[in-house]
Amino acid sequence: MNSGQPPDTAPIKRLVRPFQEFAKLEAFGGILLIGCIAVALVWANSAWAASYFHLWHTNLTFGFAGKTLSEPLQFWINDGLMALFFLLVGLEIKR
Repeated sequence: MNSGQPPDTAPIKRLVRPFQEFAKLEAFGGILLIGCIAVALVWANSAWAASYFHLWHTNLTFGFAGKTLSEPLQFWINDGLMALFFLLVGLEIKR
């Protein structure tokens, strides 16, 4: 009956396995992106819109060796992540 695994890990594996299988699908990234877009649109147009815009303009600070860079979340997404996105698209097109 016991397959050599502790009895408390089997239920966890049963819960996690569907998520692992879904993450292996090629469409996972697109489905996740559409879900995040839907949540952001509903949040930004709801009664809690002020908290959405407050989060959008929250400063994030990164520092190393006494040097710091403090910019709003909007900057990090628009400049940093979009540059990374287009780098990856360019590498994929080249491949």
